[in-house]
Amino acid sequence: AGVGASGGGSGGGGDSSTSEPTVRDLRQYIANDLQMSDSAELLELLVANKILDMNLKLRVVQQVLWKNHLVEHSTSSFASSILSGQSGHSLFASGSGLSMVFSSGGGGSGSSAASRNITSDTPVTALPPMVVTYRLAGVDGEATEDHVDEGSLADPEAPSEMQSAEAREKLMEKEYGITRFITEGRGIFVLLRSIESNILDTLRRIRRDNVSLRFKKKAAAAAGNEISSSSLTLRNPSQVNFLTSPPCSGLILLRHCANLAHNRKKLLEARAPTVLLRLLLDVLNSLEENNGETSGGTKSSGSENSTNPTANVLKELIEALASDISSDSDGTMTKSARTFASQESFESDAEQESGTLPLLLSSLRTTFLSPPLRKVIAKLLPYLTYGQVTLSRELALDIHKHVIVDDLKDGEDSDESSSSSSPSGSSVLMDTFVQAAINLPPCEVCNTLRMELINCGFVDRIAMFALKHIPSQPPPWSPALWSKDQALEKSKNSTKHQELADAWRVYFARSGVRTAYRMLTGLVMGHGPTQSMLANVGGSDSSDGDNSKNGCPIQFLTACHWIESTSDNSTFKINLNGIGILAETLLDELKEDNAAVAKQIGTIRRKTRARKKEIAEERRSKALVSMSAFGTLAGARKLEETQTRTDTSASSDTAVASSGGVRDVAASMLAPVFGLFGAQSSAAAAAATNASASSRSIETDQAKRNEKQQGEAQSTSEKPSWMAEMEAMEDETGLTCSVCQEGRTLQPTELLGLYAYIKKVSIPHNHCGGRTQVDGTRMLLSLPSNLPDSLLGTDLDEEYFSFAKEAANALRNSSYAAASLASIAQSRRPSHFVTTVTAGNAIHCSCHATARTADRNHPKAPKSEWEGASLRNSRVACNAIMPLVSSRSSKVPLMAVEIALTDYQTIISNMLGARPKSMLWSVLHDMRLLLLRMAYGEALNTDCAGGSLSSNAMLLFHEMFMADMFARDAEHDSPETAKHARSLSGGLVAAYEILEAEDFDRAGSSAAASMLRGLSDAAPMAALCCILFHNEKDDSNADSGNPASSSSPSPQRRWVLQKEKFLCALIICAGRRHALGVEDSGCMTPRGGAKARVRSSSFSEWDMVEDGNDAPENSVSGTGSSPTKRNPPSILGKRGLPQIDEYASALRPMITLYAILDQLSAGFVVEMADEKIEDSVSQLVKTVEACQRCKTIHELLQKANIGLDQERIVEELQKGLMLSD
Repeated sequence: AGVGASGGGSGGGGDSSTSEPTVRDLRQYIANDLQMSDSAELLELLVANKILDMNLKLRVVQQVLWKNHLVEHSTSSFASSILSGQSGHSLFASGSGLSMVFSSGGGGSGSSAASRNITSDTPVTALPPMVVTYRLAGVDGEATEDHVDEGSLADPEAPSEMQSAEAREKLMEKEYGITRFITEGRGIFVLLRSIESNILDTLRRIRRDNVSLRFKKKAAAAAGNEISSSSLTLRNPSQVNFLTSPPCSGLILLRHCANLAHNRKKLLEARAPTVLLRLLLDVLNSLEENNGETSGGTKSSGSENSTNPTANVLKELIEALASDISSDSDGTMTKSARTFASQESFESDAEQESGTLPLLLSSLRTTFLSPPLRKVIAKLLPYLTYGQVTLSRELALDIHKHVIVDDLKDGEDSDESSSSSSPSGSSVLMDTFVQAAINLPPCEVCNTLRMELINCGFVDRIAMFALKHIPSQPPPWSPALWSKDQALEKSKNSTKHQELADAWRVYFARSGVRTAYRMLTGLVMGHGPTQSMLANVGGSDSSDGDNSKNGCPIQFLTACHWIESTSDNSTFKINLNGIGILAETLLDELKEDNAAVAKQIGTIRRKTRARKKEIAEERRSKALVSMSAFGTLAGARKLEETQTRTDTSASSDTAVASSGGVRDVAASMLAPVFGLFGAQSSAAAAAATNASASSRSIETDQAKRNEKQQGEAQSTSEKPSWMAEMEAMEDETGLTCSVCQEGRTLQPTELLGLYAYIKKVSIPHNHCGGRTQVDGTRMLLSLPSNLPDSLLGTDLDEEYFSFAKEAANALRNSSYAAASLASIAQSRRPSHFVTTVTAGNAIHCSCHATARTADRNHPKAPKSEWEGASLRNSRVACNAIMPLVSSRSSKVPLMAVEIALTDYQTIISNMLGARPKSMLWSVLHDMRLLLLRMAYGEALNTDCAGGSLSSNAMLLFHEMFMADMFARDAEHDSPETAKHARSLSGGLVAAYEILEAEDFDRAGSSAAASMLRGLSDAAPMAALCCILFHNEKDDSNADSGNPASSSSPSPQRRWVLQKEKFLCALIICAGRRHALGVEDSGCMTPRGGAKARVRSSSFSEWDMVEDGNDAPENSVSGTGSSPTKRNPPSILGKRGLPQIDEYASALRPMITLYAILDQLSAGFVVEMADEKIEDSVSQLVKTVEACQRCKTIHELLQKANIGLDQERIVEELQKGLMLSD
């Protein structure tokens, strides 16, 4: 691109030789010209008054953004007045920064180009030079210009997803068609050998320099010299060069070749995926070993490896080839690979490739792999056998050896084990093989591996593990699975019934069962022999275990059918944990293209359907009998009578009896309607029967009459079934919809939401409103590179500081930290947040949509969406529905959740005027402001004319559930954001300990002052994140990573262990807010040009006492009404410290906030039922009201259970008072 060639093509710091110049390269070029090469991140670049993302290509910026800007301003005198006659690049002042003009190198510069009108058809070479404005980020506060992200500009030269495959291939052929000549003949083999030789030679040099470094350190230690800090951080020069250097030329050429489908097919024929994957594992393994040595034996998380250009290109190639292999359903590519390798001219190469699979598996055992890359390798691994029996058998034996069925895990357990920081080699291989079995596609190459897995007994072992400990009888709460003669005792209190239910509960709770069913589903997909083998696993269908085969009392197909046909049962506390849908999917795959197995499965399913119909008929009959107002229907009794009749009755008697029976049935059916004739009809029928059956004995008639009387007495004493069903129906608990009055119990598949009122608030930076300050970015980036000597090796180093530094490093490499690093001057520009309140009324999202349509289409009084919603919200104003997403909404369809969250995010975006970069931080800031409003005692019903402290405390819990969901989502989409939030509390603890350390130099240190300022601003958010992310974990045990209990907080949670440090940080925050004149949460609604102070009566009592005192102007006691900045008092000795009563109003909000957080920590867990939420909300409201009723600061400290010495409190407050700038 012309702009890149003249602007940033020769600048350092970018991979300009392997890819197009980007905005980051241009920024580095400008920084080099300004002699600030090490501080390039302080600059931000603008084109057309829009801030550019650093990853944008300069060519795309010129072709799209700059051209559109010129088209919109083609009639202005901009080009002729500024750009006329300029070439190359020049500088001129523009707005708040300097602008640089970059020529595209074509004929577009000059007055002729400037004076010509520019249209969308104007070629790029005819455009005027592009004007790029650069400035220091954050000097004037938060930027107001729009941001242009990497994905917001479409590359006009890149293939579009909307184009057809032929059009995209034609476009790629036009650009990379010349690479076809390289793949002809032995070109691929030569290129691969060149790449392999180059990379292995580089890794050999890295290992050589590692040996040299180790000898130097040993020599220094033998001489008795202490290793200096510089020698500890000494890096391997070969590795440093490898990390920053572009990939070798052969690898770049191979990447260009891989852009064509024809060339990728050639690469697969040459078995390039095996070679490339082995090289990638060798690179990652070498860098990990070196990182472990230079960092004192601690294994890095792979952040350096992820930025290595060579590793990135290898990953890109492997993913592209894996995608092609996955789409090769008929196996044509792998067939050609076998044919290609079997040619005589390439036998030596094929023999060499056959030995790469064992090397690859050994590299997998010792290499740290990120979860996404591990999934790619797992999908690619079966194809690396290329359908060869020898390689397939070798891989099958390795799978059989390393997959230990008793160690299989499900869901989050498997994710946590696979993403652990230091997994063992066996666990890495096992996770990889498990993922490979789950994602095994139906193709010829994988079918060879499936046959070898059958031969080695792996499939049978997985099937027997799935059947292990399964009960030999169906679930007792599913009567359709029981035949009529095998029906279990109906009493739910029976011992046998309960024991069988307990056995099924244990089976469903077994670890690894879900993973086993998923593996079997992948193994049987499209493979007849595996399907037939599984169909014969296990014993017969009989319930006893005597006729069992293969050590299992029931047949595998029968067991899967039992599981797919049952469901959760609240009476017995049964939760299938998703096994039912997995069993159904497995049965569907088993009968795919296999007539014999399909017939067996169809027979089992038809038997159950027939039994369901039979049970339905019985229940219908029973319901009709029970609903009769005059006793049991005669038809039911007639059936019993006909069974007791003797065979000696004459045919005529039988006919008359039959006719009498018909009349009996008709009379009984009409009895509820025509009650007067019921007795007469019955009597007439009885007389006819007696007349025709005169030969019957008197004893038989007497027995019938007794039986009839007993039946009538029993029918009158029994309760109708419909009434019993209504009495057994569960009552709705928790939140209910304001329209249908049903909640999660009766409508578990409908998503509930809270009517809420959201408003935008703007808080200046000099009033503790800086976004990068309150979210802890400034504090994390201010942490020193190493702990003081007194703290090295402590729990602080292992559990808090290391994770905080990882988060800081991730932030430092992101564009989000640029504004924080450049905040060198105070700004008057405010930061924008949203704050939410609610009246506590819930509604189903589907009910709201229906009501909205009805309101708009009302013929007489149509209403807008939120006018009608206000009526349903108890006439409280609302403008949003906050979805109640948590573990209890797991039965809600995913599409409904996505739509509700999208609508919620759209409302927030419209409110802020821009889309939030992170919904996680938007919700966290919302919760922080709500907590501050409670702590300051502000009225929460002023915004929407409704709501209470109780309803908004409930909102706080549901927002925490939503934040937890966004955090889990961010772990995949934006790992640095999730790591930032989860490490914030540990960073605060580490920062406070560092500042308190005796050997930490804080006198006159700007870093110490910056750290203390960041700690004070981030204290509320860090305390909130501590409770949100660490309330269920045992922080006293470093090896314990799992929550102690999912139903209650851990007794040794982080808040309990570190609450004193959080209290001190909040006190420092109170001092800083007092020094800056901050007297409320920042969410007060302006009235009459100023912010009105609306507090509870108890809060105003303290203010009235202070307002009555005639304090001098330089006194810091009391809280005046003016929001001007106060001059902080000087630090005095302990004997000269002011009394705590002088700072009562300054301390009160943060002490109240501490009490709220302490009570919140006592009850919050991620999985909470509505009843438990109500109890926690009640306790939280009691805590807030108790704090508001306190008359003095001493009473408040006692109520908040604070045992900190008052002199210590004043000392911490003084630290914050000094942070007035």
